[in-house]
Amino acid sequence: MKITQALLDKLTAQAKESPRLRMNLDLRNSADDQSQRMLNAIEPGSVVPIHRHRDTTETVVCLRGRIVEEYYDDLERMCTDAIQVQPDGPVVAINIPAGKWHTLRSLESGTVIMEIKDGPYQPIGPEDILSDNPITTEPPIEPSSNLTERLRQFIEHEARSCSMDPACITPLYIYRMWGGQVSLEDIEAALNEIKKNS
Repeated sequence: MKITQALLDKLTAQAKESPRLRMNLDLRNSADDQSQRMLNAIEPGSVVPIHRHRDTTETVVCLRGRIVEEYYDDLERMCTDAIQVQPDGPVVAINIPAGKWHTLRSLESGTVIMEIKDGPYQPIGPEDILSDNPITTEPPIEPSSNLTERLRQFIEHEARSCSMDPACITPLYIYRMWGGQVSLEDIEAALNEIKKNS
């Protein structure tokens, strides 16, 4: 099988039509193939639950586009590392240790990754999902609070604690991390205010 740009384009088109904004293509030879290999087209806005694979490492290769792979602490439910992966970047692939809580976000439309895991497919149970909902890392936000200043502090915190490029901290990321307490429109307006004054 040849993995061509036309194939990636087709998978991306299917991802854009999917409610989950992602679509995978099984690369195994058959259902009896004792391995896990797939292509996964992931569009920005697709929410991948924070999860772990207890018995297998996972290798993620970014074929095109950009992703950020995030690692989480299972006690504090806080991001401990965020690694950008892209074909022309310093990191083009990442190997995730078995048992590590992680998720990923697509940073660019048309992103396609290849995922490889050890052994046959094993479904993920509830005990292997840390959260399939937005994670709130901020206390409740009062309507009267200065949203622009809160956002500025949040971006500084994420950049410092997760080694994230502030340019990759999107309105949708903030919306998810704040548990939907503030509308996307208000977040976008506050971010524009920050950019205008920086």
